[in-house]
Amino acid sequence: MASNINTIYNIQGAKAALQEEQKWADDDKEYLHSVIKMPSGWENTYTLMHHANPASWRLVKQKKEDDEAEEAEEVIFTLQGVVDGKNLPPILEDPKVPRNKAHFLQQSITLSGLKTTTFEETLTALQEMYTVISRQFPEGRLLPWQPGPTVLGEGGSITLSNRYFTKRSEGQQMQSTPFSTNIDPKKILTRMLTSSLIHTEENEVQYFMRQADLARNFKYSTGNPQNFRIGDIVEVQFSLVVYHMRTEHYILKPMLYSIALLEGKFGNELAKQQLSTTPLAAPTRTLKRKIGYMVTEDENRMRQGEDRPQQKKNKSSVDGDMVSFESTSNGVAKMSLD
Repeated sequence: MASNINTIYNIQGAKAALQEEQKWADDDKEYLHSVIKMPSGWENTYTLMHHANPASWRLVKQKKEDDEAEEAEEVIFTLQGVVDGKNLPPILEDPKVPRNKAHFLQQSITLSGLKTTTFEETLTALQEMYTVISRQFPEGRLLPWQPGPTVLGEGGSITLSNRYFTKRSEGQQMQSTPFSTNIDPKKILTRMLTSSLIHTEENEVQYFMRQADLARNFKYSTGNPQNFRIGDIVEVQFSLVVYHMRTEHYILKPMLYSIALLEGKFGNELAKQQLSTTPLAAPTRTLKRKIGYMVTEDENRMRQGEDRPQQKKNKSSVDGDMVSFESTSNGVAKMSLD
């Protein structure tokens, strides 16, 4: 599958566009690839802190000595990449999972970097951060984190996700919020809410669309999750969270909070190429179908060019005939009179 997509996806064009996006760093954003380049070391800038609601460990910014009263701020990282895979809403079909497994349902997106330097440095930074974070737990208890495989191009990938539900026991002080219609238009997830499951702000992923002029002045608008396609260039915001599993192990998870569509051209081109290479379906047998309306005999004679004398009819007879059409598989309708 990967090799087939790679033959029709514009890898070089998308890579050049992605590299251009990576040049425009925002001073207000945290970029994971720059972590390993911090002069004083990222350990002196960030710290891992236990968070009660929901129960987890979060990477937060180190407080200054005179900021003891200030609330800790979670570190939100920004990353640009190409959509390599996705499992995004809207939810249109019942996922058919046991009620006791419903809290595992999640939306996710997998990004690849087409072997760009910035993206590969991000993956390296994540591995180094994992090594340091693992020291906060008993040896061997934090499950290993490794980059994933890619479908588009070469290099590694990263999957970011967020669950639709939080266990009430893990978020006792959190408020439940309704699902948006973009996420749950058929109320499937809403009906899955129980006394033990809630949907909170922590579970929400925001979607955006970016518009830019020639001077790269950007404007963002609210997007729809169904707008995203494989091959699109996007920007995601996420945090690094550690959860305690039901076993004795822990897991490091890139927690997804937002996705912004930066460039949809390459995703559109890929979709067109896939459509053009899809073989046509074999012709099917002709289906007969009678449709039409009752028409009068005078109209029938006019259609047939006849001048038949009117015949006397019984009261029980119908003053008209049925015009019907026989539909064929090639889309041509043959008209007949019954």
